Amino acid sequence: MSKLKPNFFLDSIAHLRAHGHLIISDDLLKTTKAEDEDIVLYLEQDFEKECLSFPFKAPKFNPKAALWASKIVYYATLLLLHRKDTKKDLDTMFTDYTGVVDLSAILSVDLTLRFLPQVLLELEAIDPQDPLVPILKQILNTWQFSAIHQTFKVEEIDKHIYLDTLDIKQLFLNRIIDKKAINWANDSQINDILINHLGYYKNDIWKALQPKTVTNEHE
Repeated sequence: MSKLKPNFFLDSIAHLRAHGHLIISDDLLKTTKAEDEDIVLYLEQDFEKECLSFPFKAPKFNPKAALWASKIVYYATLLLLHRKDTKKDLDTMFTDYTGVVDLSAILSVDLTLRFLPQVLLELEAIDPQDPLVPILKQILNTWQFSAIHQTFKVEEIDKHIYLDTLDIKQLFLNRIIDKKAINWANDSQINDILINHLGYYKNDIWKALQPKTVTNEHE
């Protein structure tokens, strides 16, 4: 592993990856090129580790997507904990991802974006009308693999990407199972596929998961 020079942004993201929460500084709104390069190197190393457990040949790491996502999660947490007059900065801090949303990008952003649903839920609990709420929802609606959470669900599943593509399908279903995300499992597009995926081991792994019943309106 390459030796990385310490910087606060890197330390925060590394702590997030290791412990599931961020250490935030309320004055870190911009990062240097060197700090960005260190983050990309760190995330690429973690990406390679995660790829070892994939049931398929992993795509290449997408440094642009990974860096973008790490800043989205950092800024979202920053504004959750240290809210000032930042409404004017939202467009600058939460820019859209401009690359292709493919398997490489999906798995690269997920290194950090998987922590965003919890930030959104806590933000909504504090102030559902916060202008940051719809911004984060839109991000998670785009990056649905990272949106899988026990109590959060996107409006509509992108079936083509996540259920019709074999490589990501198994990871997608496994994450729903690992999170016990029943609100995802009960989705009409997912339920049958997930139960078939579990097979004979369904009751051992997730007894509470049941097939969606179809009601006959003439009964």
